[in-house]
Amino acid sequence: MVACVHVAKILPGKKEEFMQQLKEGFETGREALRSFGFTRIVSFTTPEVVGDGEALLALAAGARGADLLVTTGGVSVGEYDVVKTVLSRLGEINFWRVAMKPGKPQAYGIADGKPIFGLPGNPVSSLVVFELFVRPALLKMAGHTDLLRPTFKAVLEEDVANKDGRVSFMRAIIEQRDGKYYARTTGPQGSGILYSLVLANGFIVIPSGATLKAGDEIEAQFLG
Repeated sequence: MVACVHVAKILPGKKEEFMQQLKEGFETGREALRSFGFTRIVSFTTPEVVGDGEALLALAAGARGADLLVTTGGVSVGEYDVVKTVLSRLGEINFWRVAMKPGKPQAYGIADGKPIFGLPGNPVSSLVVFELFVRPALLKMAGHTDLLRPTFKAVLEEDVANKDGRVSFMRAIIEQRDGKYYARTTGPQGSGILYSLVLANGFIVIPSGATLKAGDEIEAQFLG
């Protein structure tokens, strides 16, 4: 069984906007889990968390009886991002933050012998982190040995720059023509642009600080 917890704080005047993001992020995680065939997904939503105590109760409830716990939201550095603090009380944190884009704020730890993955609340970031970290863990726990999606070389069809200090996993449309793969981005790549994910059938991996031209080869992988 997999348990899901969404940890969030709704700020004054932002309820409608925030609840929409909460719903999108939470449903993204649930659908990703359903794609594995999981039918026992227990959900705990904490939309009005005001302190570590409430988050602690939600995480403890989520972990009870589950094989693995997935949280969304609450892993950044804001006043109400309490997952890191709470996880350190429940067990241990193995890592927090990864030099990737999107998905820098995330957490992984162990509590009561069970793995806990803290995903970002943003739906695009959440799915990217799920694909790269949670999916392989679920496959391994299920007894599989082929854990990672295949990667391959693709030819860029446009200029791409990554001036950030993190590896960028850009959402892309990948096609095969004349025995080669070709890739182009789905457009603006902001972590809040859900449309960039809807159009994508894969990722292209752009190294930190790289400026690439159309015709260059890059690493790519399909989704699904």
